[in-house]
Amino acid sequence: MRVLLRDAATGQFYAAPDRWEPSRSLAFDFSTVEGATHCGRRLRLARMEVVLAYDDPHCDLVLPI
Repeated sequence: MRVLLRDAATGQFYAAPDRWEPSRSLAFDFSTVEGATHCGRRLRLARMEVVLAYDDPHCDLVLPI
């Protein structure tokens, strides 16, 4: 399982400072929900989602923050 940060307004995933990607495979893995949430708050995202991404995208869990 990977822990990803997604901007709910654009649907793009955080990949690196100043870099967002449409593909979850290129997204940065925060390893913890707390780490992803902290980054989203630091970036002051109005609408963010933490995505618990599994091998099968149908099993993903999306947490609106």
